[in-house]
Amino acid sequence: MKSNKLCFRAAVAAGLAVGVILPLAVMAQQPTPAAVGAVREQRNFCSVLNTRPVGERFTNKIAERTQRLDTKRAEIDKQMAARRGERDGRLADLRVEQDTKRAEAVTRLQVKFQGEVQKTAILAFQSAVQATAETRRAAADAANEIFRKGVDGAKTAREAAVDAAVKKFNSDMKAAEDAAKASCGSATADQTTIRETLRAAVEQARADMRAAVQAAAKVGPDVVKLNETRRAAVEKAMTDWKAAVDKARADLKAVLGAKTETKTEAPE
Repeated sequence: MKSNKLCFRAAVAAGLAVGVILPLAVMAQQPTPAAVGAVREQRNFCSVLNTRPVGERFTNKIAERTQRLDTKRAEIDKQMAARRGERDGRLADLRVEQDTKRAEAVTRLQVKFQGEVQKTAILAFQSAVQATAETRRAAADAANEIFRKGVDGAKTAREAAVDAAVKKFNSDMKAAEDAAKASCGSATADQTTIRETLRAAVEQARADMRAAVQAAAKVGPDVVKLNETRRAAVEKAMTDWKAAVDKARADLKAVLGAKTETKTEAPE
């Protein structure tokens, strides 16, 4: 009797164990919602790729940034043109003022000295000063033109490099998508591998574009060098102008007298 009770208890315990352990084992084998989603994503990757290209969000962002960049470039061009126009206007006004002062100085000399030899010396002085002023102005204008063309060239070169980087990025993105779509069409397509390969290609395209933009020559260093070259040219022109004016003044004073005032215009 006691033996039968033991057997009965053992059977009940075994039944309870099976009733508890078996459901746990089944639950352990069932995938989690996240795992189910991952599997579904892998299975649907190719269909999603064909209906919604993965590169659209990247190329759309690039298009938006390019539009903003173009707007910024237009603003910079407008500001540069305005500054140059203002500078040219001020320089033209200054030159007119200096020409007027020089003519007035010559007129005062002509009124004061009426002798034929003196008049001839004054005219020679006026001609020499006018000639050296024009030479100086031409040198300054040429130096300024070289500076501006250099700045424009450096700016255009950088813009071209950035545009080329963006164009290559778009091309790389399309090539990566096309390759992924071609792989999806294979009968033995492994969508997980295809997805990872595409992801790596996208990251590489982005890295290449960033590197290309960073490698594009900056405009600032070129502007500094161009400005130094312009300054040197203008300084030489001023030195030559002063030497010529000093000689013309000395020649005039030799005729009119040591105390003769022969002031010319100030440097522009």
